[in-house]
Amino acid sequence: MRASHCSNRSPSHFIAAKAATAIPVAHELVRNALIQAALDPAVRAIEFIPTIAAYGGIITLDVIVLRGDDGGQVLDVAETRPVRSLDDEALALLAIDQLGLQTKMLSSVDIGR
Repeated sequence: MRASHCSNRSPSHFIAAKAATAIPVAHELVRNALIQAALDPAVRAIEFIPTIAAYGGIITLDVIVLRGDDGGQVLDVAETRPVRSLDDEALALLAIDQLGLQTKMLSSVDIGR
């Protein structure tokens, strides 16, 4: 497992055996959560979903999904949540629900343990 930097302006990427593709990482807390997920035997796969076609359009999600035997969970690190309008946030939540995903909320305290 390793992380690489593409350039100063683009986010770094997380690469692990459980991830089929490189996952963009814009914050160190997210990287640490991904490292923990990659080492967690309950997590079978790690995915990145940039967009979804739903509700008559393309919805930007940019979410990391942790897949396990109990389904998928969107990784939600409180300190790194993107700022979205109320409409965009509502559409994103509806799209996540449509995908059948739960949310795994973590804080810096949870990740630091």
